[in-house]
Amino acid sequence: MAYALLQLHADRYPQDANTDIAVDYLMGQQQPDGSFGAEYGRPPIEAGEAHLAALSIHGIQAFASPAKTQQVNAEVTRTKKFLLDYHSDVPQELVFQLLGLQWCGATSAEKEKLSSRLLTLQHPDGSWSQLASMSGDAYATGETLYALAESGMLKPDDDAFQKGIAWLLRTQDPSGAWIVQTRAYPIQPFFNSDFPPYDENQFISAAATNWASLALLDALPAPTP
Repeated sequence: MAYALLQLHADRYPQDANTDIAVDYLMGQQQPDGSFGAEYGRPPIEAGEAHLAALSIHGIQAFASPAKTQQVNAEVTRTKKFLLDYHSDVPQELVFQLLGLQWCGATSAEKEKLSSRLLTLQHPDGSWSQLASMSGDAYATGETLYALAESGMLKPDDDAFQKGIAWLLRTQDPSGAWIVQTRAYPIQPFFNSDFPPYDENQFISAAATNWASLALLDALPAPTP
């Protein structure tokens, strides 16, 4: 639900009865501490407290009706406090902790600690990893660059950003995708959705390609007036 609202917001989809239902559902899922009760079944796309909290609060902010302003503000305040107090060593959690704080109106000082931690995790080749035990991949690299740019903590012409972009450009598959190996335990029969690499790795590769594309879009020069 939270990812669906993120996509609809990016497409400038207007608020309607469908988004009202989604928002009511998400608002009802918030816990007293500001979290949203994360799933852990299929990492990395379904895993992490900060991951789900950030996505959920963003969807609520994007589509809640004006009549819910007071309730939304209260939920944003709770989620911001949760994210400020939260600690994790998982790179994706740091990414969404930073994004969530940005969406909750955090100051640069409040975001600085997280952005610094993310920058220390960049590999010498310019990439980032999903886990410390893994090699760099486009999923982790793309989402980290996006979070650093979206939060205003890294500019496209900064050295770290350019190193990450260079790595993405070097590792794109000839098909146009970025191929990433799955680490999720299969819970349903495989079906081919015709996305490279056309096997059980295609779903995480599709997500990685989306994140890499967002990072590359952030690297483009601003349009002239």
